[in-house]
Amino acid sequence: MKKIILSVLVLLNFGVVFSQKVQISGYVSDFESGERLIGAVITDLTNDNSISTNSYGYFIIDCPINQEIKLQCSFIGFKQTTKIIKTDKSQICNFDLKSDIAIEEVIVSADKQKISNTEMGTISMPVSQVKLLPALGGESDILKAIQMVPGVLGGTEGSSGLYVRGGGIDQNLILLDDVPLYYVNHLGGFVSTFNSDALNDVKLIKGSSPARYGGRLSSVLDVRMKDGNMKKITGNATISMITSKFLIEGPIKKDTSSFLFSTRGLYWGFVYAGLSKILFNDFMINYNFYDVNAKFNRIINKKNRIYLSFYYGDDNFVPRVFTDVKDEKIIFPTRWGNFLTSVRWNKTFNSKLFSNATILYTRYRYNNSINYSNKQEKFNYSYLTGINDFSAKYELQYSANNYLNIRLGANYTYHEFNPGFFKENKLENDTILLDTTYGNNKIYAQEANSYIENKIKINDYINFNLGLRFSNYFVEKQHFGAFEPRLLANIKINSTTSIKASFTQNTQNIHLLTSSTVGMPVDLWVPATAIATPEKSTQYSIGFYKIFDKYFVSVESYYKKMNNLIAYSEGYGHYGAAQNWQQKIETKGKGTSYGLEILVEKKSGDITGWISYTYANTNRQFENINNGLAYPFKYDRRHTLNIVANYKISEKINISASWVYGSGYPFTMAIGKYPYIDDERNSFEPEFYDIAYIYPDKNSFRMRAFHHLDISANFTKKIKRGIRTWSISIYNVYNRQNPFYYYMDTDQQNNWRLYQQSLFPIIPSISYSLKF
Repeated sequence: MKKIILSVLVLLNFGVVFSQKVQISGYVSDFESGERLIGAVITDLTNDNSISTNSYGYFIIDCPINQEIKLQCSFIGFKQTTKIIKTDKSQICNFDLKSDIAIEEVIVSADKQKISNTEMGTISMPVSQVKLLPALGGESDILKAIQMVPGVLGGTEGSSGLYVRGGGIDQNLILLDDVPLYYVNHLGGFVSTFNSDALNDVKLIKGSSPARYGGRLSSVLDVRMKDGNMKKITGNATISMITSKFLIEGPIKKDTSSFLFSTRGLYWGFVYAGLSKILFNDFMINYNFYDVNAKFNRIINKKNRIYLSFYYGDDNFVPRVFTDVKDEKIIFPTRWGNFLTSVRWNKTFNSKLFSNATILYTRYRYNNSINYSNKQEKFNYSYLTGINDFSAKYELQYSANNYLNIRLGANYTYHEFNPGFFKENKLENDTILLDTTYGNNKIYAQEANSYIENKIKINDYINFNLGLRFSNYFVEKQHFGAFEPRLLANIKINSTTSIKASFTQNTQNIHLLTSSTVGMPVDLWVPATAIATPEKSTQYSIGFYKIFDKYFVSVESYYKKMNNLIAYSEGYGHYGAAQNWQQKIETKGKGTSYGLEILVEKKSGDITGWISYTYANTNRQFENINNGLAYPFKYDRRHTLNIVANYKISEKINISASWVYGSGYPFTMAIGKYPYIDDERNSFEPEFYDIAYIYPDKNSFRMRAFHHLDISANFTKKIKRGIRTWSISIYNVYNRQNPFYYYMDTDQQNNWRLYQQSLFPIIPSISYSLKF
């Protein structure tokens, strides 16, 4: 397959004959803020040709020489703009779009671009749409919105996890302004780290990713922050039942440089602490989390622009035990979170050549401690784990013409892994009695990747995206290299119908070991090594796409094979593995996933929304788990149905509803028990024997079906200080008791019974926001 792709790449590059053309290039921006618009559609109406802007709002379109053409620019939520251009030479043409309602012509233009390009399994999620959806606790969440599209699961109820086409949460490449994030949740997984007020664009690619993306097996979530208003100072403040948040943005020098700053936090921590002290008397829980996003950008000149991005987020969970002993303190603090920063430089060399250079740093850490103190002594026990990445990358995009568009780039990453170690120290009367560290040493790894990606348009009906990525990974004097071919093809039947297919291979040089404990995360990021070799995947996809009047329909099918997966050996967890994690894991695991995804969207009119259905089958197989037999993946949900509807009653009132149905997750349950004699007690009397349980195959039972209905209403009004919005949401309207987990226990008659633990009942919420 690799040789075939390379051969086709070479032949097509030399075999396509081009007529004389000129290039029209430029940027598309929001007229009111100067914000660059990602994914805006540029259409040459005269020659029926279109293209969309890249991640920086930049476009290049080829047009026949010596014509007078109509060049149209459209973007959902903005007024369409058309310019008359004489194509006597290559030239710059920028568009500044004004806000407007989503008219049908703009929607059709965007849908036709989907028909024409090679993108498969790709979902673009407008942030404005996310804010209208029902939200748990009144907190709009981009990850929960993405869980509503086909092929994506969230894991447990209410969680912001992403399980894409049978992959694990570690197999998603999650980028914030081109910087990887390793942990994307707060509040034990129920709130994502993304503050929707600070976001500009969100795009999910479910496996059929072009060559510029790599390092993960399952998906890419590409999240872009706003750049900051270039025209005037604006802001937004919101208070909900979970968080409060504030954003301000504006120009440092009008039309030249701008800033953005936002913060969000859980402000109820002091209330929880007080209530827990009242309820439990001798026990108090203090919990809070926060996010900070900041960005600076400056236009140096017409060809150069720089960006500085920053994110910092932490969770702090601090239980405290009170005793009757004076001056005695027992505290169990746990802290985890991300930090990232990056500097990017965009340069336009000419109408054909665009580049982007990035230097970045990203860090994830987890720290769990036990702190004890009294008048005479102090004792501290800590478990620490984390990962630090230093990286640099450079990309070139060359548009020869509408038929040939080349992207090539390279990146280097220096990984610093802390696979888990312990620290203990003890003081008595200010004398050090114990000060020791044990566990795994830090592991350092280097990763160097390069790629070439070529968009080739054979004619108006056939186009390809051919790519090849080369991965080099160095760790502990070991070298792992891999070629990753990518092929995406599109055959356009007519202006409203297309068939697409893709073949992709991916390599992942890091692993995630995660505990199954409910609540606090215990994520152990570890490097691929000679024992735990890099993970591999191969995915085949085929899809059918059709525009029916106001509806866009897509049907996609996929088959994915995964190799070199790892998992904890049965009976082990993260604390035990901290001594020697490579000896406590199962390696060479295999995974298979296949499925069918159907999506029907309606984006225009007073009623908008979508319906999605997914059939999926996912399994795992390890030599020493389940007797070496394949078993269903923990989040193997065979049937998933999502219905999302949004009704715009007027400019001031909007109502939304969503209904989710999913067949049950698999789980393992004991089917019998028997007593066994404890050798030390040597007695078969009831008080001297223990119980052993009999288990069938792993994950051979299924939970009850999962479903719930959520509704929300948004009331918007212009006031003297700006625009205020009241949002009212109800989660789980009919109070469905969905299974969170099952457990066995005896009833009042001492009979052994199965019980279900549910998590969320009906939950009303309210939030207030002010845009100024």
